[in-house]
Amino acid sequence: MFDTATEILPHEHVLLIRVCKPMLDEATMRKLVVDVRAAAAKRTGVPIVLDVSRVHFAPSGSLGLLVQLAQRLRLEGRRLVLINLDPHLLTTIRVTHLDSVIEIHDSVDQVVTSLPKSVQKSDQHHLVATVVGQQLPLADH
Repeated sequence: MFDTATEILPHEHVLLIRVCKPMLDEATMRKLVVDVRAAAAKRTGVPIVLDVSRVHFAPSGSLGLLVQLAQRLRLEGRRLVLINLDPHLLTTIRVTHLDSVIEIHDSVDQVVTSLPKSVQKSDQHHLVATVVGQQLPLADH
């Protein structure tokens, strides 16, 4: 079976990346950082949204790496947003005040709502998904 840390999901307004592992151990987190940086380089100008719905635990070292990634991306003018957080993980992030460094929303729709209206109204015909390094046009909705 193919073992991957992330999966890029098609979305018109954001770079949506699902974290596929239930635990963000150090090895997974390092792979996640590489995956996010590579995907972000291919799709500039949009927020990077990490769907962490499958993640149930992240040790402090991994949370530190996530903060570093968020800070680096912010220096590049990019937003890193976490969505669909496990309640225990969300509590950990809030108790440690990491939510002051890492942006958190309930859903990708909430992130899109926070975008400028001009971005929200862009043409859906230009929606493109990146699949294994190739760009494939998606079917019209």
